[in-house]
Amino acid sequence: MTALLVASILLISFGGIAFFRRNRHLDSEQPLLDAAPPYSGLFGDQEPPAAEIEDAKSARLKLKEALVERLRAGDVTALEEANRLADRSIYENAADAAIEIFQQRQGGLKPLVCCIVQSKELRATPRLAQAVLKQWQDSPEAISAPDVLHISALSDDASTFQDAMKELLSYHRVRPFLPYDKLRALIESEYWVLSSDARRSPAGFLLKEEIAAIRREAEKNASHVEG
Repeated sequence: MTALLVASILLISFGGIAFFRRNRHLDSEQPLLDAAPPYSGLFGDQEPPAAEIEDAKSARLKLKEALVERLRAGDVTALEEANRLADRSIYENAADAAIEIFQQRQGGLKPLVCCIVQSKELRATPRLAQAVLKQWQDSPEAISAPDVLHISALSDDASTFQDAMKELLSYHRVRPFLPYDKLRALIESEYWVLSSDARRSPAGFLLKEEIAAIRREAEKNASHVEG
């Protein structure tokens, strides 16, 4: 009887220990708290409705058209307004549209050139700079050579600037319009008007090498004169 009682007590004890260990094992497998859902912002990843996107596109298109209409009316200040919008594509669209508009008028691109040169903020585009260079080649008295070079620098395109520089140097050999050392200084000064990205580009590296060659030639000519 005593042995049976002892055996029962031991069996109950071992059963309790086993039950406790099993529950502790299950508890260790479950996190204390459910994992928090990933944070997606106050309003989640909601995209603007398609209607809003279309409205924005429509407003952008109407703005471009309005600026071009002002240019057609001869209002070059439309370029200044386009620039204030801080949207490069809108400004480039207006500047490139102005080329065809003003090329058909007396004086050609000169009003655009004057507007951009006199401004402290406006830039040119490669297409506009190339058109200005072409007009100057056809009629050198229409636009000053320094303005042609400045517009090409404002295009932020090293190849466009190099083309203008070569044309001015070729013209200068036939019909000098500045002392050579002043032309060289002008070229070097306008080089720094180019954006840093344009100067660091492969074309910008070649341009820098060519300007260095022009400087060496100027120094060589100066030494011959002194001698």
